[in-house]
Amino acid sequence: VWTKVDLRFDWRNHLHDVYVNDTRVVRSKPFRGDSVRVISINNYFEGDGVWLDEVFVGEDTTMEFHCPIMLPNGTVQMDRPLERGWKPDDVGGHSSIRPLQRHESHISQRPLYQRQEDLFIAPLDGQGGNLFTSDIKFRSEDGDRVHQQGQYLAGSLLRLPRDESYRGDAFLSNKAKIAQRFGMQRDTFMWYGEHNHTDDPRRPSSFVMACSTQDFVTWRNEG
Repeated sequence: VWTKVDLRFDWRNHLHDVYVNDTRVVRSKPFRGDSVRVISINNYFEGDGVWLDEVFVGEDTTMEFHCPIMLPNGTVQMDRPLERGWKPDDVGGHSSIRPLQRHESHISQRPLYQRQEDLFIAPLDGQGGNLFTSDIKFRSEDGDRVHQQGQYLAGSLLRLPRDESYRGDAFLSNKAKIAQRFGMQRDTFMWYGEHNHTDDPRRPSSFVMACSTQDFVTWRNEG
């Protein structure tokens, strides 16, 4: 059985994560050291064979994205980017109309229409033509919406039927393991959403990332 193992180091904060089959099993644990000089992989069990393939050392390409985690109080925690809209400079001004103007003609100059009570002609009646039309329904100091922290919402989940979503991960919860043992394959739910990696305008900053789960406790990074 092939097992994928990832060790990801945060050198700035001296923290590391461990992933097994793209599922995080060690989260934000401290480590000592400032660099890596040698990598050694050993098998401590005599008589057992082990095969190693595709050993990669380099920069993390996951852009510091992490799937949701279940806190001890039963709530789901996930770092979501700010939900932004149009900037104030992009929103533009409010809708406006042109000022009314009364144009005289030889008809309006006739004595019949010169009466002071204005019974025949209502001066400056109606509304001026549109000067600028804005379709923005809501405005704030941030633009067309208030910038707020994104949330983990059920509407971002995609349910995959159990006959299409079965996988034998080693790090499922006890309930999921029991379900697999007795042939009760569980549905898989895919979460997807936007992830902001950097504010540097010279580099790509926004990506759509995905995670999957079968028990809403253990999450797998799907890229």
